[in-house]
Amino acid sequence: MTKRGAGVAFCALSAFLTGVYELSAAIYPGGTPSGTLTFWSRTALIVGIIYLILCEIREWDKD
Repeated sequence: MTKRGAGVAFCALSAFLTGVYELSAAIYPGGTPSGTLTFWSRTALIVGIIYLILCEIREWDKD
C-alpha cells in the first residue's frame, strides 16, 4: 500500500469512527458515548492528512 493509500484509509477510518460515535449517541439517549471514539477519530484524521501531505510533497519534489 502506498502512502497515499494509507492516508486515504486513515481518513476513511476517521469517517467510520465519527459515524459510529454519532450512531451510538442516537441509540443511547440521555448520555453521551465515550470520548475515546472522538479522540481516535480525530487522531486518524490528522494522521491521514499528514500522510497525504507528505505523499504530495515527495511526489512534487520528484518532478
